[in-house]
Amino acid sequence: MLDTFQSTLYKGYTVKGRTPIVVKILNQNYSSLEFSDLQEIFHRDSKALSMINHSNIIEYKDSGIDGDNFYIVMEYFQGENLEEFVKKNKPSKVQQLHIMIQLLNGVQAAHDKRIIHRDIKPSNVLVNLNMEVKVIDFGVSKILDMYLFRTGHTLKDHITKRYASPEHLLGQQIDFRSDIFSLGATFYYLVTGSEPPEDKEELYKSIDSLYVSENIKDILRKSLRLNKEDRYRSLITFIEDLKTEIKLNLVDGNVKLFIPQIINRNLQDIGKVSSTHFNAVKDFIEQSLIESTVYKTENNYYLIGNGIKYHLLPDRKNGYLKVFKVFSIDKYHENELEKSKGIEIKLNLDITQERPNGIESSDLNKLLNEIDMSFKSFKQKMEKIDQKNKLIADWEEVLKILKQINFNRERIGNYDSFEYEASNNFLTITMDTNYDSSMLQDGDYIKLQTKTNKFVSVGPIKSIKENKLKVALLSDVEIQNLSKRGETRVDISMSNKMLKRYSNALYSLKNNESVNRNLIDFLLNPEQLTMKKIDLNLDFVNQNIDEANKEIVQKALKTNDVFLIQGPPGTGKSTVITELINQIFLQDSKSTVLITSPSHVAVDHLLKNVLKTHSDKKIIRVGTSEKISKDAQNLLATEQIKAWAEEVKSNSISNTIEYIEKSYGKDKELRKYMQFHLNKNTFINPDEIDARLFDSKVVETINIIKNWTNRLDLLDEFDDIFAREASIVAATCVGIASRHTLRNLTYDWVIIDEAARATAPELILPMLLGKKIVLVGDHKQLPPIVNLVQDKGLEAKINIKKLEKSLFEDIFELCSPEAKETLTSQFRMHPEISKLVNTSFYPTYRINTKVKAESRKHNLGFNEVVKWIDTSTLLDNMEEKFNDSYRNNLEVRVIKNELDMIIAYELSHMCGVLSQSVRKS
Repeated sequence: MLDTFQSTLYKGYTVKGRTPIVVKILNQNYSSLEFSDLQEIFHRDSKALSMINHSNIIEYKDSGIDGDNFYIVMEYFQGENLEEFVKKNKPSKVQQLHIMIQLLNGVQAAHDKRIIHRDIKPSNVLVNLNMEVKVIDFGVSKILDMYLFRTGHTLKDHITKRYASPEHLLGQQIDFRSDIFSLGATFYYLVTGSEPPEDKEELYKSIDSLYVSENIKDILRKSLRLNKEDRYRSLITFIEDLKTEIKLNLVDGNVKLFIPQIINRNLQDIGKVSSTHFNAVKDFIEQSLIESTVYKTENNYYLIGNGIKYHLLPDRKNGYLKVFKVFSIDKYHENELEKSKGIEIKLNLDITQERPNGIESSDLNKLLNEIDMSFKSFKQKMEKIDQKNKLIADWEEVLKILKQINFNRERIGNYDSFEYEASNNFLTITMDTNYDSSMLQDGDYIKLQTKTNKFVSVGPIKSIKENKLKVALLSDVEIQNLSKRGETRVDISMSNKMLKRYSNALYSLKNNESVNRNLIDFLLNPEQLTMKKIDLNLDFVNQNIDEANKEIVQKALKTNDVFLIQGPPGTGKSTVITELINQIFLQDSKSTVLITSPSHVAVDHLLKNVLKTHSDKKIIRVGTSEKISKDAQNLLATEQIKAWAEEVKSNSISNTIEYIEKSYGKDKELRKYMQFHLNKNTFINPDEIDARLFDSKVVETINIIKNWTNRLDLLDEFDDIFAREASIVAATCVGIASRHTLRNLTYDWVIIDEAARATAPELILPMLLGKKIVLVGDHKQLPPIVNLVQDKGLEAKINIKKLEKSLFEDIFELCSPEAKETLTSQFRMHPEISKLVNTSFYPTYRINTKVKAESRKHNLGFNEVVKWIDTSTLLDNMEEKFNDSYRNNLEVRVIKNELDMIIAYELSHMCGVLSQSVRKS
């Protein structure tokens, strides 16, 4: 399509749907720029576009690196840059103003995301024949609150001086008002057809001699003032001034709007005019239509103005529109909703009370055709919105259910006493015999009653044994203030915060704020998921991975958006995920990967495997120390920042001491002064040192370093740096949204393990952050929340059907075969157990067992690998209600007998007892 000094643009088509797209490729072999410049331009352009979702910004689809090529995929917009458009079409004054307002709206959307474009000019603005506008090329943009990308490279020389602000050219601090200057210069070109003078003072002076209205001159002056403090403070004011100018420039149009006299009376009846005189009616209608849209339903046309709705009857034969009825719209939000249904009127209306006859009807037909096309587009849009709203509503219903479960979990019973063990800082709480432990979950924090009948969180549960809860006591709990007996509650405040994060995630998804802009479309129609049609020749890091799983790794790497892996127990999910991460970094060492799962255990297990081959990468584990494994604790961001801060402090202090002694000579008193202030040596008495003896520059230098090293203790200031520099971030699905910094990060790949065990809102949280997403799970296993509801006997109160089918299962069932795979090699189970699992739960697959039966011998006193025990014929075999839950004492006794028998063999093998409901098909 186009070659520029930095990139080449190609027109392409999506594999499914054949939708046209544009691929922008930056390659040093075909560019006059240095590689570091191209790399920085690519990162800024793709990052900025991925953050903005607005009709006046070119839509981002995807980006990545393929060999020597940096590429960005965008929507295909059939138009010309503003420079060419103005030369060819010479837009009218009102059209110029409409174009400029759209340009300002697009830049405002960037500013809302704290992005400064820094290179606004006519060639970076596209316009089509319908006067629709798109802002492009964010390659030299500045994203506030974000450090330079990995190149550490600046692009101050890659700006267009004619359109750049004075402060930008002087290398001074820039802000949003620098963009306002560039917008003013672009507006100058739009209204004059000539490029603005490069000299900024000459540009400002030239405004006086332009052949434009005084209002336009004032707008240019307010945007092009040399001192940024004197310019428009915001684009909103800029836009309002342009809208005012449009109102002043409305002239008689080409489409007649016929107002029968009865409409005069109707307008008076609904309080819109005080007189039925036509001049009063015409004035009102003109004012009401300054900002107006027109739309149609199946059989009717409506013109929407400010506070008014006109029902129109088109007369195609005679070329006019007739107002048939009028309706008052008294509420602002209803008025905006009505306006949003239609298209903005491009033609001005000539209001008359004389019935037109036999006039030229081409403009009317053009308007009606536009309305008809808009109606068709509107119907399609509303159908998609309805689908999206229904999907989001279903997930919001899941949130309501989770809130209900959370509420039911809070009250677990009363405690009779507690005992503090100072040696290990444990609080052992003795519950009464009627307490209910069925709702307790790993990591739950417990609240006890105080002597003033308030509740205080005392710490997380470490173990439960009969009616004893062992809690790790929080440091700020004052035991003497706790009541000796009272009510025990689960601290659900963290769960409530978690639900709030889920709700925010659904809001972001609804507003299309995902990194992968097509995410909501794929969730609505998973069959749209596609794969790259390429051959990969991979050099596998894990040479022991079997051929079937190698093939699945290759397929996952080919995904354009989302890939699913179903992994039955024991089929090597972790091995496949680890090798997938290995290959991601072999293909692009600068990739960023988020590893996540609903559970901390799964995250830490994956991280342990990944560390074996990626210990050289910057890896961050997000979470709290009491919830993650000991192996992962040194990867916590807080721990890494502490270590880094101590290293920087030590180097800063030693280098400062060395510099001062080298520059000013070694002095015993000066060394003591530095030891006290920099190393905080408490054995030195500061009163014995007279700072006046030292050079003032030395004292000033020591104070600067002292303040700097103190600042290093404010660790929160460095969270942002560490998080953004990490190649791999590991967190639970909900944990990744625990900090503002983390919520705003984006990743090339998001890999979610145990995805089938997560609720839809939980899964959406990390999915929002990834360009490409791999979901790994097994929907044959029920989510834990379903077991909790069943164990608690809450089926009558809670719609369990909403929880039973996971989002993973929904996508897996509907997506095309190329976008999913199932692991079919069994590496863990005895062949007989594997066969049982295969035929019972995965009958449509053939799972190949890689384990020899001899290696899984149990050496007990019987040969059966699977032992079935039928309790239906035994006495007292029924469940009994216990508080809000159920228990079966007979089954407990039977299981205990089996365990006693196993223990008697003294084989030192691990025994586990699993109690889980089997999903009914």
